[in-house]
Amino acid sequence: MTFWTAERLQFLRVAQWAVPVMVLAGVPLYNRYLGGPEKRAAWEEYKERQRVFAEEAQKRIASGEGKSEGE
Repeated sequence: MTFWTAERLQFLRVAQWAVPVMVLAGVPLYNRYLGGPEKRAAWEEYKERQRVFAEEAQKRIASGEGKSEGE
């Protein structure tokens, strides 16, 4: 029995064009729904704002700023 059966050869013939088509179709879908440069830049900006906010909060906690009179 040979390894290269008709079914396997048919699969390879289809995969030769189907895989590149799926990859090329996935690029705009990825950019539309999952990311792309604009969303990546916005995410980086958000992370930077969160980091700055956390640093400022740590400074306020360390200095005791914002504590009520009873504490």
